[in-house]
Parts: sequence; structure tokens; C-alpha cells
Amino acid sequence: MNKWFTANDYLALMNEKKDLTITFTEILSYCKPGEQPISIEGTINGKFTRIPKGNEGWALDKLFIPEGFDQTCAEIDNETRDEYFATKPKHWEKLAEYLKGEKE
Repeated sequence: MNKWFTANDYLALMNEKKDLTITFTEILSYCKPGEQPISIEGTINGKFTRIPKGNEGWALDKLFIPEGFDQTCAEIDNETRDEYFATKPKHWEKLAEYLKGEKE
């Protein structure tokens, strides 16, 4: 999507929306052959801005203000942004714990 959609394209889709709060959901799934898959969900809350801001990241990064911040992801320095996304949604940790338990 990021190859074809610019920040302004996303804004055009939301043009008449009043509520710009958003929850990004990422689902990690794992399946051993012959078994039922497991899925682990991680979410990040925030809001969109109506004006693209910042130079880093993808188109949505210029619009998305994560909960607890007053800047878009594209404005937040790389170290702070990486730390936030590494610690906020715990789904990667949950998958790692599951896989460790599979080895034991």
C-alpha cells in the first residue's frame, strides 16, 4: 500500500470523518504442520492528524500520532519511535514465549 498511497491519499479517504482516533492491529500467526494455528494480536492506539508532518517512515507515519505523543511517527526521532514500538504492543513477546514453551 505504501508504494501507491501517499499521506494525502489517506487523508482523502478520511475527508469527511470527524473522529480521527485509530487503533492499528497487527496479528501474528503460527502453525505447526497438522495442528491448529495460534494467533496473537497487538494493538497501538492513537489518532490521525489532518496535515502530514515529518520526513521519516511511510505515508501513514506522517499522519499517525501514537497515544502519549504530540508528534506524528514521522516527527519522532528514530530511537524513541523504535523503543515505543518495541515495548508497546506485547504480541511479539507473547509469540516468543509460546515458541519457547513449544521447545520445552
